[in-house]
Amino acid sequence: MNGTSIDWVPIDELPNQVTYYHIETEYHDVILANGAPAETFVDVVGRMHFANYQEYLDLFGAERIIPEMTCPRISSRRLLPNAIKARLGIAEETMGFDQFMSA
Repeated sequence: MNGTSIDWVPIDELPNQVTYYHIETEYHDVILANGAPAETFVDVVGRMHFANYQEYLDLFGAERIIPEMTCPRISSRRLLPNAIKARLGIAEETMGFDQFMSA
């Protein structure tokens, strides 16, 4: 959340359904999505929860293990280095996703 291009939206303002598209590459990697770095698909939760799981098995016969990157993964604001928070204009006192989830 930086007040301009990245924002926190209250849950009651979100649509009822959101579609996520995962891009699978040979290895877990970073790609550009609309100019922003984003990670490719890595099966840490379980592909079986995807709507197209059976289609995947029909095409490939079995799940494929995708090696995860050795880079650290930032999964919450508290893990984001202060230098990056400052560059993005993220203030510590601003209520964001982490605080929302712990409320």
